[in-house]
Amino acid sequence: MSPSEMQELILAKLREAAAHEFPRRLFFCTPGPDVPSGGYILPVSRLDLILSGRKRVELPLTTGPAELVMKPGDAYFAPPGSWERHAWDTRTEMLCIVPNKKYLRVSYYNQQDVARRPVASYHHTGRRCSEPIDQIIHLLNRRDRAESLCGAALHLARALVELSVPDCQLAPPEVGGKAAQRFEQISCWLEHHFQDNIGCEETAVQFGMTPAYLSRIFRQATGKGFHDYLTRIRLDFARSLLIGTELPVSLVGFQSGFRNPVHFVRRFRELEGLAPGQFRQREREHPHGDAGLRC
Repeated sequence: MSPSEMQELILAKLREAAAHEFPRRLFFCTPGPDVPSGGYILPVSRLDLILSGRKRVELPLTTGPAELVMKPGDAYFAPPGSWERHAWDTRTEMLCIVPNKKYLRVSYYNQQDVARRPVASYHHTGRRCSEPIDQIIHLLNRRDRAESLCGAALHLARALVELSVPDCQLAPPEVGGKAAQRFEQISCWLEHHFQDNIGCEETAVQFGMTPAYLSRIFRQATGKGFHDYLTRIRLDFARSLLIGTELPVSLVGFQSGFRNPVHFVRRFRELEGLAPGQFRQREREHPHGDAGLRC
């Protein structure tokens, strides 16, 4: 499916959700230290919305971890630092709206084969979210949101769905050259898959190119190789987890995409000048104004 076809698909699904006044029921996730096996910590805010079918998912709700069976019109909002654990064993359609500081990304999952996780179709705007979307995310991310927003939160979530339509209608900004365009596509993909067990070869296969060409694209765009770029993304996220959560260092590394804890500690020390545990202690004793994942 071409980028323009995916854009039209995403727009159609957003309009469908808005026409049905989805979501009709909204759950809030909350950051917490207890991440179950198979659960993933989310690096940015997101709204997941069920369009059809049923969906089993375990979430850290404000009342504690719970496994939900979500139905059409149900949604959950997850601030940075919260986690989710999906069971991909039921037929379902789902939209995932991810507002980032630099862009808006909307993914569509259509699972009909219950034996495996579906591949998402997505549209990436390539530009900052509109100011109304930024304001909605700011309100939904508030720590006291569940108590203070009450029924208003549902209307904010509906507004997020509706406001995503005009943002997704805009043409992506011009990026010079084929290599630059490919870099933008791949770097966006990495920001959503860096927690997975991926490297240069797996990423090259995902985009139908050779590892050598992939590395050349990244060296041209950043002056550094692919592995350095991916490591920087992972370590930036690890820094946020170390500052904003109580997760053990080994789990911080795993959640950041490092499968070998020794390798994580060594790479962190090389680039930060301190071991992860020492970095956490320093930031708590002498904070540098980085709020990490404290929303």
